[in-house]
Amino acid sequence: DSRLNRLFRAMEAPVLTDLQVQWPASSGPQASVPANPGDLFQGQPLLQTVRGVPAAGELTLAGTLPGGRSWQTRLDLGQAASASGLNRHWARGRIDGLMDSARLAGQSPDEPAIVELSLRHQVMSPFTSFVAVEEQPSKPAESALARTDLPTLQPAGTTSGMLRYPQTATMAPVLTALGVVGLMFALALLLLNRRPAL
Repeated sequence: DSRLNRLFRAMEAPVLTDLQVQWPASSGPQASVPANPGDLFQGQPLLQTVRGVPAAGELTLAGTLPGGRSWQTRLDLGQAASASGLNRHWARGRIDGLMDSARLAGQSPDEPAIVELSLRHQVMSPFTSFVAVEEQPSKPAESALARTDLPTLQPAGTTSGMLRYPQTATMAPVLTALGVVGLMFALALLLLNRRPAL
C-alpha cells in the first residue's frame, strides 16, 4: 500500500531526533503532552499541549539533525493563540501517556488517576465511558389532570365547516344490507319449497 510505504520511508528518515522542549522558567511548572516529543518526521507537525500557568517569554526547541548536527530554535509564546477544547485534548494525551508508561513498565495502569482525569474533563478512557440516560416525563399519580386548549393548524380565514376530509370509509353498511336481503330471499324460497302439494 502506498500509504504504508510513505509511512515506512518517513520513519526511516526523521528530520529531527531527540527533540527536547524547554519552557521558560517564568512559566512555572508545566504538564505537557506528550512529555517527550521524541523524533520529528517529515510532513508531520509537532503538537504539544501544555497545562499550567499561561507562559510568557520564549520556548526553546532543540534536537539533532540527520548527520549528527545540533539544531535549536526559539518561539515567542506571546504569539500563541487561545482555543477552546484544549483541556480535553490535553486530558486524552495525559491518559494515553499514563497507559503507555504502565505498559512499558509491565505494570497495571494507575486507574484512579485515569478515572479522575476522565471525569474531570469529560473524556472517555479504558475505565470510563459515556452512558445515555433516557428521560421519560410523567405525571405524578397524586396530581390532578389539567385541560389545556391547543391551537390547531387551521389556515387563517377558514372555518372547520370548510374543511373536507377524505372519504375513506368502507362499504361495510351496504354489504351488510345486501347480505340481509339475500338471507330473507333465501328463507322465502325455502318456505315455498316446503309447502305440501295439493
